[in-house]
Order: sequence, then C-alpha cells, then structure tokens
Amino acid sequence: CSPIHEDDIFAHVPGLLAAASVPATLCNWGGDEPVTIQELCAFMASLVGRELEIVESPEGIHHYLLDSARRSDLAGPCQVSWREGIRRMISVRHPELALAEA
Repeated sequence: CSPIHEDDIFAHVPGLLAAASVPATLCNWGGDEPVTIQELCAFMASLVGRELEIVESPEGIHHYLLDSARRSDLAGPCQVSWREGIRRMISVRHPELALAEA
C-alpha cells in the first residue's frame, strides 16, 4: 500500500489545485513510501504492545502500490514518513494508549 498522512494531503492541495485543468490532470494520491499491509500492521502492533496474527485468505484485502511520481511533480514530496504518520494517527485517535518507541 501507499499510506499518506493527513498533513501531507493538506500540504498537497494547493499544488494539485494549481495543476487542475480540463481535461483533468490525473495522478495517484498516495504516499511516497511503499509498504506491505503485513509490515504496516506489524508496526502498529509493536507501537501498542500487542502481538499480531495475520491470517491470509482469498477474501482478504488486496493492496496496490501507487506510483506517486506525478503527484510529487505536481505538489511536492511527502514530508511525513509512513511510520511517523501511523504513530501520529494512533496518538491522536487513541490518546489513552502509551506508544512504544518502535
């Protein structure tokens, strides 16, 4: 997957709006760092001190890596790494959790 933090989404808006045109200017809006769902979930589990068990099945979520080059050309690179973004997300949405230094 290509996770992107809300701070980067907000920062990209001016550049993407400036590039808007008819016909539409297209780009993938995702983060700059590809990561597997397994790695992302393992990182989240380590932050909150939980063990992770991944059970794969045909009904599972498929993930795709986005090519962020066009978005980066139009709006600049991401400033928040996926790991820092996950840390911030958990911290803001679950302030009751003490996060590990993973």
